Amino acid sequence: MEQKIQFNRGNNKGIALILSVGILAILATIGCTFALTSLIELKAASNYLYGVKARYLAEAGAARAIAELKYGTEGACATAVNSASGTWASTGYTATILPNNSGYSVSIIDCARRISLAGNQSSGYNAHLSQILQNLNSVIGGTLSSGDCDNIAAGRPYISKELIKNVLSGSAAQKQAKYTAIADHVTIFGYVDTNTRNPQDLTTPYALQYRSPVNVNTASAEVLRAVLMGITARHSCPMCGGDGYLFDVLLNHLDCPYCEGSGSPSNITGNLIITATKAQNLAQDIITNRPYSSWDGFYSSVKTFFNPVGTTSSDQEAVMANANPNTGFSWARNAGWGMRLGYAGKYVIDIDKNSVSNNDDKGLTVSTTEFCFNSGGYYEISATGTVRNKAGIVAGQKNITAIVQVFDTLRQATQSQFEAVGSAKSNVQTYPEPSGVGISPAQYSGEIMLARKTHTTPNSGNYFRADYSTTLNGDAGGSGSPVPLQNPPNPGSGPQGTMPNIASTANFSNRGELTPDGMVVDTFDNVCPDYLPSSNIDYALCTMEIWFKAMWPSNDTKMYNDDDFNRKIYRLMSRDEIGVVGSLTWPFSTFVYYSQNFGGVPKNVSIGAQGYGYWDGPGVHWDYFPRAPEGSGEYQIEFARNYAGTELMGSWNPGAWHQVVFTWKEPAGGGQCTPPNTKDHTDPFGWPGDYVRDLKVYFDGDAKFADFYFHHLPYLNNTAYQYFMVGHEWWQGSGATSHYVRNQLNGIIGSVRVWNTGLDSSQIRAEYGNGVYQNSGTYTSPTLTAPGGTQVEWGTVTWTQAIPTSDESITMDVNTGSGFAGGWTSPGSGQVINVKAASVSFRAALGGAGGSVLQPNTQLLLTPGFECADPITDWVHEWAPLNFWSLPGPPAPPEGGKMAKCWWDGGMLQDVAVTPGKNYRLTGWAYIPSGGSGPWGSFIGFRMGTYNTQWNVHWPPYNRDQWNQIDSGWVTASAGATTARVRFGTWQSGATPANPTYFDNFALLEQGSVMAIPTLETPVLEDVSITYLPQTKVLYWR
Repeated sequence: MEQKIQFNRGNNKGIALILSVGILAILATIGCTFALTSLIELKAASNYLYGVKARYLAEAGAARAIAELKYGTEGACATAVNSASGTWASTGYTATILPNNSGYSVSIIDCARRISLAGNQSSGYNAHLSQILQNLNSVIGGTLSSGDCDNIAAGRPYISKELIKNVLSGSAAQKQAKYTAIADHVTIFGYVDTNTRNPQDLTTPYALQYRSPVNVNTASAEVLRAVLMGITARHSCPMCGGDGYLFDVLLNHLDCPYCEGSGSPSNITGNLIITATKAQNLAQDIITNRPYSSWDGFYSSVKTFFNPVGTTSSDQEAVMANANPNTGFSWARNAGWGMRLGYAGKYVIDIDKNSVSNNDDKGLTVSTTEFCFNSGGYYEISATGTVRNKAGIVAGQKNITAIVQVFDTLRQATQSQFEAVGSAKSNVQTYPEPSGVGISPAQYSGEIMLARKTHTTPNSGNYFRADYSTTLNGDAGGSGSPVPLQNPPNPGSGPQGTMPNIASTANFSNRGELTPDGMVVDTFDNVCPDYLPSSNIDYALCTMEIWFKAMWPSNDTKMYNDDDFNRKIYRLMSRDEIGVVGSLTWPFSTFVYYSQNFGGVPKNVSIGAQGYGYWDGPGVHWDYFPRAPEGSGEYQIEFARNYAGTELMGSWNPGAWHQVVFTWKEPAGGGQCTPPNTKDHTDPFGWPGDYVRDLKVYFDGDAKFADFYFHHLPYLNNTAYQYFMVGHEWWQGSGATSHYVRNQLNGIIGSVRVWNTGLDSSQIRAEYGNGVYQNSGTYTSPTLTAPGGTQVEWGTVTWTQAIPTSDESITMDVNTGSGFAGGWTSPGSGQVINVKAASVSFRAALGGAGGSVLQPNTQLLLTPGFECADPITDWVHEWAPLNFWSLPGPPAPPEGGKMAKCWWDGGMLQDVAVTPGKNYRLTGWAYIPSGGSGPWGSFIGFRMGTYNTQWNVHWPPYNRDQWNQIDSGWVTASAGATTARVRFGTWQSGATPANPTYFDNFALLEQGSVMAIPTLETPVLEDVSITYLPQTKVLYWR
């Protein structure tokens, strides 16, 4: 039976509610979902907004950093020095510019604080990079192999620093560890100096090589040590000339305390080496004393570090040669230049001429890269933007890393740049090449200095003159002009010597001897500047003046590569043939220059005038007539009293200019030997002429001594053996004509002048006062434009200068189109230009130390206090020579330890040269005891031209048994007066004089006159750098 299911309609109640609830639930779910989605999107939008704000804040921070680096108080428009203590480097910049303390913070690193991996190895960028990286690895205790360092250098350029890992050896983890160790010490961006060169490249000397300097003001200790370690300047110690010894004239040696090595010659090297320990200590000292703004300041600081009290070192020379970007080439730097910027340059002298830098060479044989004082314009900026909510919680943060170039630099650093078209020079000259004689200006180095003076006198009669400014030949009067250089006897390489030439001073295979300062004469080429004197040099009456500067200090007789210890300013000789006794044939004479350092005790400088005579045999006598060919049985006769170092000329550092003058005239009697001697009646051997001292020597304007002159045959012009030798000596030994010894000056000859007249002391002082350099001069640069020729903001100008004394100066002006302005006398931290223009030029005014000064009175007497051994020297006996002694008291002498004692009676005298119109004054002391009877007297006399007076000092008002001083007062030498004779003694006429009588402390003074101060030094200008601000270049942004 079929059942039907029936629904009870009444049971459907409530279904709608259930459906409604379900629908509502669904709708609620959908709504909640929509709401949640909306909330999420709102949050995302808010976060995005915070992120955008944070990003804009970071960009604002980066923009702030760029603005500060360009225009801030520490920016490129305000200073040329970037220091680790600056705000930009130490704390960076922060700012709050949105509510809730939202803002940015910025940190900045200049790229130059790191080791640059810029450029590529094939183009020669940073040629020593691998060595620097190996040094760095040693400092930080890293695991880089030498191969890794080579690969890093060879793998350049890098577009990202992380790519360095690709060239490292090892596993991925090892590569990462190696990279992490060095990452903070290297950069792939930075300034590149295009004017530097590789000192060790001797195959193409002084070719340019690009390098990136390290900012000494911001670099870490690790980077500083990496740059300093291993720097080596071989044979470059300026205190010993690079040989490791201070030699005396007897070839004894004193170990140089300024350079490496001690003890035997095998380990005395004259080398300067910066070891790892020295580098570590110096790096810390640099960090303590920075910032530096000038090379002279840096040099002074490093010199102080290496030379604390009680310690001596020349290591600062190696550091400075490596650090200073300018090559600074000079074979003999001026003393003032050396004292301010160091004595060593960025070069190697190829001593063995094999075109390979090795231990035998002299100079910077191991180098790394240079230092600088600013970033070069390249900075790494890290900016962080931070947004906070109302609760102060960080809601958004963004980081930006950017590398930018905010300024660039126009540098005038090479001689070719200084000599470029558009430049102008007035009384200045550029270095190091003699560009005025057709030699191309140097591409690698450049200095501006005052120009040397050229002399126009003597200009009449017979004379010889060589200024060594445009030619190596001489100018002459009386025998035609010019006087050409002569080939030396047996010319050629080696000890025989070579002929000087005009060429580039940097060409090691054929180096030129002409420099802007004069002619180089040293042991590198053994050059022999020889001239035939002809009638331009008078054997009977002559004055010879030479200006020179030496490469060696005054207490050392040898330097590296020397083969002899004698330093020769010049030698004048004649080859006289065998003569007959009584004839007027004479051996040659020579004038010789020595440095003294006896037994390690510095005695500074002594000048000797030396001649040769012939010895007839033991027990016979000196003979001035040749009895055998030259070179047979000859002995030196020392004409000059200070030949053995008894009178000092002065002292100097390498590169100091000095003047030496000799005057001579034919003595009475034609110089013939005529025994019995007319000199002092005691010498049984013959002396030529009278006792008047006809050979006089002057040093730096002052008379130093006078002695006897033995003249010889007139100088002829028809034999190769009659030479006037400048800066060296030729000596022919016994027998063979192939035996030669070259004694080189090792310095620069500035000028040589010979008069066929005798200049007096005032004329010689006037010549000295004329000096070497012009008193002032001006250099004006060409017009300089930024790349593209568009208008730019010119920032600062800075330069490197060496100012030897406070009396000298460099004044800098710039012109941006409205005329020169500035008047700056120091580069400081960079002088501000801050003008927008299309071009700029600069003008440098150099001032020397010329002027005038009242000279002190000059003592004309020799041995005025009788401080000598018996017999008394330099005074001539009038009579009773056996009655005089030099001895101590009693009675105690008024000054010194000795006095002249006269027993019974006797007289002494001394003649000196005087100048008409000048004022003279005689003083002296006499001690007359009680006693005596009959006609006798003691006297001190002074005769000069028409002036003649005498004092009898044993009568009143002079007291007996005590010292009494006699004073003539100032007396003017009359016209025609040439000699003053000073006399003293005790006379008697058949009587008994009071005795003994004593005399002491004489002085014949020539009153000092106003004398010109010579300009012997010159300011040195190097490396003028002008910054400009082009549009900022963004090199990296992430």
